[in-house]
Amino acid sequence: MRSYDFIFTAKKIVERIKQYRLSRDDFETVKIIGKGAFGEVAVVRAKATGRIYAMKILNKWEMLKRAEVRTVVNSLIVSLTGDSSSVGVVLWCS
Repeated sequence: MRSYDFIFTAKKIVERIKQYRLSRDDFETVKIIGKGAFGEVAVVRAKATGRIYAMKILNKWEMLKRAEVRTVVNSLIVSLTGDSSSVGVVLWCS
């Protein structure tokens, strides 16, 4: 396979994956349930399905300004390793 063919194929795959990527606009905020140094946690409803989630909204500029990226990474690890019976957490960051 020539490199041009590979790049053309890869671009098509990436474009297809981007169609399924969620953004903050895919959710409706129901209520803000917590605020912290780097952002807030909100109860949100998915517009497509109506399912309820908790969304952690982070301000990357604040994290970088305070050089506290490790704290956020630790929070992400805890959220991802929780058991499936606990409340689901959707993390979104731009």
